[in-house]
Amino acid sequence: MKITKFFMIGALFLTPAIAFAGEVKQWTLKECIDYAIKNNIKIQTGILSVASTKEDVKEASASLFPSLSFSTTHQAGYQPFLSGDKSQTDKGSYAGDYGLNATWTVWNGNKNHNNIKLQKITSQQANLSLEENVNSIQEQIVQLYVQILYVSEAVDVNAQILEISKQNAARGKEMYDVGSLSKADLAQLDAQVATDEYNLVNIKGELEDYKLQMKNLLRLNYDYVFDIALPGSTDEQALGVIPSAKEVLDNALSLRPEMQN
Repeated sequence: MKITKFFMIGALFLTPAIAFAGEVKQWTLKECIDYAIKNNIKIQTGILSVASTKEDVKEASASLFPSLSFSTTHQAGYQPFLSGDKSQTDKGSYAGDYGLNATWTVWNGNKNHNNIKLQKITSQQANLSLEENVNSIQEQIVQLYVQILYVSEAVDVNAQILEISKQNAARGKEMYDVGSLSKADLAQLDAQVATDEYNLVNIKGELEDYKLQMKNLLRLNYDYVFDIALPGSTDEQALGVIPSAKEVLDNALSLRPEMQN
């Protein structure tokens, strides 16, 4: 009886875990972008580069201030008295040197100030390069995400077309059995089913290829089961005003980090 209760309790704890493990995570567009930015090696390298250039600016600014250094050396000696010579006593010696040095560059052709400007510009360039990489990753993810949405819809459409073709072929077989349809027409209906099956398999392969590209971009393991969340849409979104080409171009020229860089 106790053993039975033990297995029943164990089943209660394992059932939610098994159900949870069987669920496939639905990735939203924002989750894909956030995950890629956090785990992309190129972006992480750019973040380290930005941090390094900030330290270079601090180092260049520190050259304007005086430097102060202190040094000291110590030497001690000891000579015990000899037992055979009573005229001698223990001897000890100590010597110490102390040094304090200060330097300050009053003027060196404005080199220090120009170096500070150079390091600040280098830091700005590093930030802009990082923004370029972030934008590039975001654009690639958005493109793949839209492609996955489009092809997913195409899979559903092709599945419906195949179902209709199968129904037409089944109805044609019934008509052929009663003599209302020729064998050539029946063969044409069967051929249409085969064509629609091929189209469905082909579009499913295209969908898996886009998902694989997205997994590679996100640095996910090859065996990770990946799928995206289908976003909801409203009539207001569909009827939203699309910016003009000139407006898009003007914004790109003024805001894109490539132009500023």
